[in-house]
Amino acid sequence: MEHLDLNFVRSHFPAFSQEALKGLIFAENAGGSYACVQTIDALTDYYTKTKLQPYGLSKASQMAGQLMDQARQRWATLIQADVDEVSFGASTSANTYALAQALTEHIQDDEEIIVCEVCHEANSGAMRRMAKQKKLTLKEWTLNRNHHTLQIDDLLPLLNQKTAVICFTHCSNIFGLQYPVKDWIQKIRKHCPRAIIVIDGVSNSPHFIPNVKDLDCDIYLFSLYKCFSVHQGLLYVKKPLNMKLPQQNHFFLDQVSKSRLIPSGPDHAQVAAANGVIDYFITLDQHHGSSGELSSLSHRINQRISSHEKLLSEILLETLNTIKTIRIIGPTQATEGRHPNVSFHTQSDPRQVAEKLNKKGVMTNSGHFYAWRLLKAMDIDPLRGVIRLSLVHYNTQREVETLCQALKDIL
Repeated sequence: MEHLDLNFVRSHFPAFSQEALKGLIFAENAGGSYACVQTIDALTDYYTKTKLQPYGLSKASQMAGQLMDQARQRWATLIQADVDEVSFGASTSANTYALAQALTEHIQDDEEIIVCEVCHEANSGAMRRMAKQKKLTLKEWTLNRNHHTLQIDDLLPLLNQKTAVICFTHCSNIFGLQYPVKDWIQKIRKHCPRAIIVIDGVSNSPHFIPNVKDLDCDIYLFSLYKCFSVHQGLLYVKKPLNMKLPQQNHFFLDQVSKSRLIPSGPDHAQVAAANGVIDYFITLDQHHGSSGELSSLSHRINQRISSHEKLLSEILLETLNTIKTIRIIGPTQATEGRHPNVSFHTQSDPRQVAEKLNKKGVMTNSGHFYAWRLLKAMDIDPLRGVIRLSLVHYNTQREVETLCQALKDIL
């Protein structure tokens, strides 16, 4: 088991030293994590030292552009992509919408789109609207009612030579389970090698940095603000596809890969500040005796984070399994790839339970969490929703034990 120095980790998150948050347990990370100090410092530096149009003639303007380029290059290296394949947009929802607009012009009228019932609405909603707009055949990869998860055997019969786009998630924001996406993509390629495969990585990336080249997906999206960074979305698109899709920006930016699918242009300060979480990961790696080498950093960070988070999952799920008045949504055991993002349904009103948890110092929430279709498929009223406890690597074993006792006291 890889050791993770929690005191060192938490010293890099200013939220833990705030008097207003003292004694509170943050268990709503799937909605947006705390920012590390490197992110905050990078954002402050940009606004105080280089807050002007980047890529200009002045020294400060040139520095602004260099910081933005550096962030793009470093994130590309971290996820094993080429720099021309990475763009920053306002959010994953905005990036998906722009992507759907590009695909509207790219897909032929007789082609088909497959979306996933388990997905966060941001990933499937824009594609559903696009299919409706073009009057395309829309197929749904539905939840397997026997296994209460996605099964690749349910997708394969939907594929044919007309399949143009397939959208699915790397990890459900309700189930908290990382799917074997690499194996799935290999099987999909055998059936329809020309299909564009779009992966929603929002709920997976805070726990496991993706290697997009190894996955061999065409498009991968995730949110940096859920990965200890700023509020923006990272969009990976294979370069040949990026340059083939109809661009969504100004006509004179048609050959600029980082701008083609980002219609509004990025937030300059936030792009520059995306360097912060890279700096944090390097510092964390070096503190634990490794080199901090960026090209191999993701593998080491993933190992260290997943080892600690597995312990958190085990403690939380063990307690939840003893409470007879709840129903865990998703895997009930801390198996491999089971992130500490646990949702459950209660006999009593979920909102009232969440309110009681907050009164006991556990910051969490209830609702459908944009997984409306998934909850409907599981016969759960989305308006009533579920309670979700989402933890990341800076949460401690003691916090989870305290959280579990609060649950026992309430339920």
